[in-house]
Amino acid sequence: MEAYGSVGNGNDAEYGRLHAHLADDLTIERLSEIFTISTSHMRKIYKDETGMTIKDRVSERRLAAARTLLGDPRLKIQEIADQVGYLTVQSFTKAFKMETGKTPGEYRAELLRVNA
Repeated sequence: MEAYGSVGNGNDAEYGRLHAHLADDLTIERLSEIFTISTSHMRKIYKDETGMTIKDRVSERRLAAARTLLGDPRLKIQEIADQVGYLTVQSFTKAFKMETGKTPGEYRAELLRVNA
């Protein structure tokens, strides 16, 4: 595994690589290119090391970045969706609500109220 670098153990290098590409189309094929390994091997070692799928990890990282960005009231929700890699506000809102139980707007309002 060391020949490939860290792919899935949740360390800073992994997060840095994923974060740098959040706005990209992060398909398994694209991630395999980033980490320079085959797609089938990428799926297997990632799942073995983390217990989660790459798709789930990418979604987790995108939504974590979105939660941070929602703290900036100058950013429109569309801009945040674009920055974290969602093609539409609707798909971003649906994923965000499934993860947090709130829409991005509701989350932002609560966050800004708490930090006021």
